[in-house]
Amino acid sequence: MTMKITKLTVFPMLFLLWSIFGNPQAANAAHSGFVWSNNAVSAIGVPYTPNPLFAYNSTGGAVTITRTGTGLYLVTFVGLGATSTGATGTGSGGNAQVSSYNSAMTNKYSAKITKVDSLSSDFNVSVRTQRANGLAGNEMFSVMVMVP
Repeated sequence: MTMKITKLTVFPMLFLLWSIFGNPQAANAAHSGFVWSNNAVSAIGVPYTPNPLFAYNSTGGAVTITRTGTGLYLVTFVGLGATSTGATGTGSGGNAQVSSYNSAMTNKYSAKITKVDSLSSDFNVSVRTQRANGLAGNEMFSVMVMVP
């Protein structure tokens, strides 16, 4: 049996290795999560549950993605926010990273985080995907989060 290594299998493996070995605060990190947004053109305003093979929430809570407009997404890790995990203080909100996932490499999309809200009970990450010319466009992406 041969296993094909793709971006989809590499991202979770890299996240795991980074969280264990590459992050100096990993020993203190209590909770984490990651997700691959596998539906770039979901209905606007309707949350969907991404492929569970490529979504993880250390609290066991759901991970949902809601497209809020063209190239705009809200990623929610239920129960991973500071008030649920016991993190305290304004500096304890956690960290979020995003990476674009270009299904067709010729599209030249990028992704960036526009807002992070991790001080409530859920960890919410707002993401914007855009073309090389700066115009918003619907595209898949990956997000990883860590809460101290």
